[in-house]
Amino acid sequence: MKFRLIHKLLIALFASAALVLLLILWVASVNIGRGFEDFLAQRERTLMPEFAAVLGNWYEARGDWTELKQNPRRFHQMLSSTLVELRQGDRLPAADGRAARRPPPSDRPDRKRDRKPPKFRPEQSGRDGALHRRVFLLDPEYRAVIGHSSRQFPKDKLVPVEAGGSVVGWLGVVSPRAMLAPTEQAFVKRMQRVLWLGLGLGLAVAALLAWFLARHLGQPVSAAASGIRKLASGDYSVQVPQHGSDEIAQLSGDVNQLAHSLSENRNARQRWMADMAHELRTPLSIIQGEMEAITDGVRPFNESSLTSIHEEVINLNKLVDDLHLLALSDSGALAYKMEHLNLNELLEACLDSVRHRALEKGIRIETKLPSTPVTVSADELRLRQLVRILLDNALLYTDAPGVIEVTLSGQDNLAVLSVNDSPPGVPKEECDRLFERLYRRESSRNRNSGGSGLGLAIARKVTDAHGGTIKAEPGHLGGLCVKLELPVSS
Repeated sequence: MKFRLIHKLLIALFASAALVLLLILWVASVNIGRGFEDFLAQRERTLMPEFAAVLGNWYEARGDWTELKQNPRRFHQMLSSTLVELRQGDRLPAADGRAARRPPPSDRPDRKRDRKPPKFRPEQSGRDGALHRRVFLLDPEYRAVIGHSSRQFPKDKLVPVEAGGSVVGWLGVVSPRAMLAPTEQAFVKRMQRVLWLGLGLGLAVAALLAWFLARHLGQPVSAAASGIRKLASGDYSVQVPQHGSDEIAQLSGDVNQLAHSLSENRNARQRWMADMAHELRTPLSIIQGEMEAITDGVRPFNESSLTSIHEEVINLNKLVDDLHLLALSDSGALAYKMEHLNLNELLEACLDSVRHRALEKGIRIETKLPSTPVTVSADELRLRQLVRILLDNALLYTDAPGVIEVTLSGQDNLAVLSVNDSPPGVPKEECDRLFERLYRRESSRNRNSGGSGLGLAIARKVTDAHGGTIKAEPGHLGGLCVKLELPVSS
């Protein structure tokens, strides 16, 4: 039989509660009998001081225990008389376990002095008979006079028998283990039955509470498991109900977030495939059109037609190279050879390579470089590629006549490179999306300007590999400002 989570929780909770209740019942049942016996023993020990006083008077009149030792019946008769007097209220045990004071003779009712003590019968039943068999008397050297006592009997529980101001004996009573009277045994059994009844009610309540708790805990987990199974089957629209703020509720929220992320990734993958097909189709369609025009004689086969085809092949090859670079970066296979570089010199070299194109397009490049060198630890090839991407991106998406402002500075152990360009700009809410692959603004920064939409995505990958940050925001020249921050090397 396959148990569901709710069944396992139910069994575990009920078993835990049942075990606790059984342990409580066992401890209580054992201690009820023992505790009651200890209570009776303590109560009987409170009777001993009165009997010790009687024995002291007897010893003082006779001078030794010889007569009493030869006639044990007399000992038991004196004990019976003492018990009768206590029951009649002459001296009852106080609440603290000590004997109460005997009232003055004038306050006591008159008694007949010739009243004979009750006879003691060994076969007498009940607690008095059991008490007679358990009371013992020792001499001052702890030797047995009446009754039997183990030498291990605690001396602190013995009651001294005094006569003439000195201890002439010791009186003790053995604990009433397994010697309870029938009424007392009935009381103990009744208490144990009450405990068993409480156990039954406790188990019933435990089962009910275990069912409610298992249902409360199992339902959200089952819902989360069902949602995960739907995600595994490709249904990313699943939403698991989320209640509360505990760990199970967080699990439901995580499942919902996973569903959202998987849905976004699927949509991004679909857009990626569609964009890639479009990006590859465009240069191929141009090349195919040029070739068909030459073949049909519509366009002559000359240097101009070959140049057009060559330019599209270059664009196609650059797109494939960018895709290959991104694939290597995603897989972690892109190697970096770090070394100390003078960022001023590297930036000057990159600017020299684009000044001619900027001049032809009617764009002015302004630079603000520090007089002291800014040194970073970087891969020269990748860092040069990163800077070229930023400069090429500014050239591609700046209308003529325009201006590009390149600023380099060292701030708080960071090398900060800013590339600002003039209009057209990008809304602030879309700036971060510029680093997504194949993302372009259709209104201004689109493929007609010559970009593939992969440059800034590559720039972010290279920046991350160097432990830096890169971000885009509207610039103060009306266009876009791309800010690159790299750690300065010491």
